[in-house]
Amino acid sequence: MRKSEFQNSQNIRNFIGWIEPLLSTQGAFKHIYYHRDKKESFTFDNLFAAYENYDWKPINKLSDHLKKSIDSNDDDMCLEACLAILDWGNVSFRGNKNRVINMLKPGRCVYFRDAKERLAFDLKSNDYFYSGFHITSGFSKLYSAYVDEFIIYDSRVAAAFGLFAREYCKNMNLSNVPHELQFAWTAGRDIYNRRNPCDDKYIFPKLYIGKKYLENNVRANWLISLIANETKSAFASLDMPFRMRALEQSLFEIGYDISYFNQLK
Repeated sequence: MRKSEFQNSQNIRNFIGWIEPLLSTQGAFKHIYYHRDKKESFTFDNLFAAYENYDWKPINKLSDHLKKSIDSNDDDMCLEACLAILDWGNVSFRGNKNRVINMLKPGRCVYFRDAKERLAFDLKSNDYFYSGFHITSGFSKLYSAYVDEFIIYDSRVAAAFGLFAREYCKNMNLSNVPHELQFAWTAGRDIYNRRNPCDDKYIFPKLYIGKKYLENNVRANWLISLIANETKSAFASLDMPFRMRALEQSLFEIGYDISYFNQLK
């Protein structure tokens, strides 16, 4: 499915209409979790409230540093920026670091420019992947820092996408999850099964690195862009493209633990 087909899909049009009141209406839903690291409970009643709770250090300066390095074709600066972003995202695992460090030919700057060019093509969502394209939670953060309208797709954001897709399906009494909303999930580092959006009726696939990961990230980009551009809520007071980032951050906050959610009618 290409972007234009996705945008005009009846499932997507219906989903956007369904989620719009949940964006910033007070009391739209009730979502509660206990953050084990912060040793604190959080309660949100709409997505904008979740965004306002986001307290991760902004990525803006790191993003500017990465863009500057690539624009000036400075591979050493690019490596420095990439490693800083991986540290920022708490994903500086050996695999992610080694992938960036070992980009010797044709070089890191060329790699990211090629990736950005590819992501701008009008392709089906599962056709953006190519041999040599790296996609993990860490690389999703790197692309998000460099490519416009590319959001971070990690275990927390994926969990929130799945949560709202599931609640939409329940609300609409659908027999299954439409393909457009089948967002794959992963436990990440969570060992308590708090990020699994599946229930007995609505099943979501597991997320693995590679082609399927990128396909999910691309669909997530498209959906967040539509919500940011076509809905009226408190998010509309934010400038684009930060509006997309704010929506992503709200999903990140909600997706820490999706085991308790209640849509209030």
